[in-house]
Amino acid sequence: MAIAKKKKDQGNASFKDGNNEAAAQAYKDGADLLKEMDGATEEQLQASGPLRVALLANLAQAYLKLKDNGKAAEACQIVSEKEKKEGSGMDHWERDN
Repeated sequence: MAIAKKKKDQGNASFKDGNNEAAAQAYKDGADLLKEMDGATEEQLQASGPLRVALLANLAQAYLKLKDNGKAAEACQIVSEKEKKEGSGMDHWERDN
């Protein structure tokens, strides 16, 4: 999970610098790391939810800046489905983002 957090931080720095392609790649890499956490404890799985939501929301924002509305919508859909299925913590999004 530490690597995913680092990817989020890298994405944030790239996004602030206007390098939206690098930001999108960092956010995607971080979200992909959290997609399947084989061998993770229940606590680790619960803690990863809000970070994955933040990564995907940031990914959608980067895609919008790149004018790739289709990929932005896909990232939002994943967040929406995750919320419906797991209640993964959108209430934490503002704090963690």
